[in-house]
Amino acid sequence: KKGINDVGFISKLIDHLAGKLSIDKSRIFASGMSNGAIFSHRLACELSSKIAAIGPVAGEIPEAIAPSCKLSNPMSRIAIHGVEDPLNPFLGGETRGGEGGRILSAEKTAKQWAKHDGCSLTAVKTKLLSTVKDGTSVEQWTYPNCKNGTEVILYAVNGMGHAWPPQAPEVPGVSGKTSKNIDATKVIWEFFKA
Repeated sequence: KKGINDVGFISKLIDHLAGKLSIDKSRIFASGMSNGAIFSHRLACELSSKIAAIGPVAGEIPEAIAPSCKLSNPMSRIAIHGVEDPLNPFLGGETRGGEGGRILSAEKTAKQWAKHDGCSLTAVKTKLLSTVKDGTSVEQWTYPNCKNGTEVILYAVNGMGHAWPPQAPEVPGVSGKTSKNIDATKVIWEFFKA
């Protein structure tokens, strides 16, 4: 609404940092939670020549962006989303808070990424061992046989709301609970490092 070009800003920031620092331009990643997760999808779609992989948490690709998202190269994506998320619904639809808008479901977003990367569109679902009894459980959905060594993985966290696990939700009465059975920062960083 204010005419601010957020994608252009990030693109120029990447170029600026690459000009000042010794960075590996083939290992630039985007991650964020909620609106930041939604923005990481937008960056991937519009800056796919500069972004190597994304790791959104509690946010999927907007319905308005999904049809026009064309990656210039296959791109890995790891996502973590609470199945009980009341703000950015796991099953997609209208978001609550911020400027609003509609998002695809976690599964449709993962399948769209799998299609971009030439992966199988059928996920291999593995229930992970719960180490903490907090009413949550984690299921890893992996889309196999992707092109160019890319990976598409979704962690569906049953019993979790709108959170960056294992951190406590910012607004517990609104966001729902978190999970101690997955550490988003560690999981995403290990994925990016690989």
